[in-house]
Amino acid sequence: MSSDLEKATKKLFKSVDKPCTVCGVDSAKLLCVCSIARYCSKVCQTVDWKERGHKKVCSKIKAAREAEAKKRAEAPTPPPSPPRDVFYGPAPRSFADDVRARIAAEHEAARARRERNPEPEALDAWVDDTRCPVCLEDWNVNFKATFFSCCYKRVCSACTRKVHAKSGKCALCRAPACLDDAEQVARLRRGVGQQNAMAMAQLAQAFACGHIGLKKSKKKALALLKRGTELGSGIAAIQLARIAGNQADFVAYHILAAQRGNAEAQFHTAAMYIHGRLVPKDEDEAFKWMKLAAEQGHLGANFQLGEMLNDNRGCTGRFEASEAGAIERYMEATRYIEAAGAILKTYEGVDKRDIVGEAT
Repeated sequence: MSSDLEKATKKLFKSVDKPCTVCGVDSAKLLCVCSIARYCSKVCQTVDWKERGHKKVCSKIKAAREAEAKKRAEAPTPPPSPPRDVFYGPAPRSFADDVRARIAAEHEAARARRERNPEPEALDAWVDDTRCPVCLEDWNVNFKATFFSCCYKRVCSACTRKVHAKSGKCALCRAPACLDDAEQVARLRRGVGQQNAMAMAQLAQAFACGHIGLKKSKKKALALLKRGTELGSGIAAIQLARIAGNQADFVAYHILAAQRGNAEAQFHTAAMYIHGRLVPKDEDEAFKWMKLAAEQGHLGANFQLGEMLNDNRGCTGRFEASEAGAIERYMEATRYIEAAGAILKTYEGVDKRDIVGEAT
């Protein structure tokens, strides 16, 4: 800092005409180190330093300046002043913040409840809450259901025989039956326009077989079934697998229908893995799909799963390799076989045309 001050002082002295300290001549250009004395020449400077004693005076001035600069450098730096408290934004309004906080807390609590108890996904896009919409009984996957083109719903065979067979009306919405094939086609086309997967699958089946007065067209059937599959229908996926025409699509759409919860597709997928047809043989994978179909009450899946447990096939890592594990496995096999027997009893008195897999 002292050097800056000296430079500034020298600059100031150079800019002002002052006389020589020794001889008094104007415009002295030489400035002493102490910035006090000025000289017109080296001769005057020598006279002042040696004869007049200015050299000692200059040394004292320089030492005093250095001591002052050192004292100033060692002085502690004062702490910065604390920042002022600044409030940004409008002042809180009465009760508004409390209301917003309460609403946010309610939304957060509702989200947490939804995460703890998620809505169960429908097993199939054709199934309404996994029940018949008339009697509200759980679907029996071993029996066929009747599709009504008026409301695009399926109704179990028992409700169909009780209502539709007697009155000729829809068992659900009580709409009169179609007078001819043209009216039925019109209803299905209206459902297709509404992006209804059930109507798409039914119209595709008519195109594939050439029913209800439609000209047989595999191309149209495939387009409808692909769209129905995109909308999430497992029934459309399994129908697409059957008419796809190549093995890769047959396997892919069968597995897709099985993933969407279609019991028949799960049973057939398990059968493919058991026998190694179109897919690599994998009894563990077969056991997984067979169990999913059995849990939905599929007759063949329950019986086949009991046989697999008896033969210890597909059970890798499911039971302990001990006598207790073997007993547990046989008990589970017995449970599935008994379940198959109980399902078989429900066939008594049922028209064969209502059983899945039987010819109509």
